[in-house]
Amino acid sequence: MLGLSFAGGLLIPDSQLPQALRHAGAVLPSRQLADLARAAAAGHNPSLTAAGVLAAWTLAAAGAALALRRRDGGAR
Repeated sequence: MLGLSFAGGLLIPDSQLPQALRHAGAVLPSRQLADLARAAAAGHNPSLTAAGVLAAWTLAAAGAALALRRRDGGAR
């Protein structure tokens, strides 16, 4: 969680992050969730880009969970 917050630019302003982290942070869920929260707090419409990136991360996590469950044989 701390790593995502750091790389997403939540703990340090984007302008102080190395350029590689700025680019990587743009697709991290922590940055997109913060962007949605800032838009909601300011009374603006949420960004479709942020919503799309979060939806992609959600689908990827669900797919990974299903794949791991199948690999384990679905045992409880």
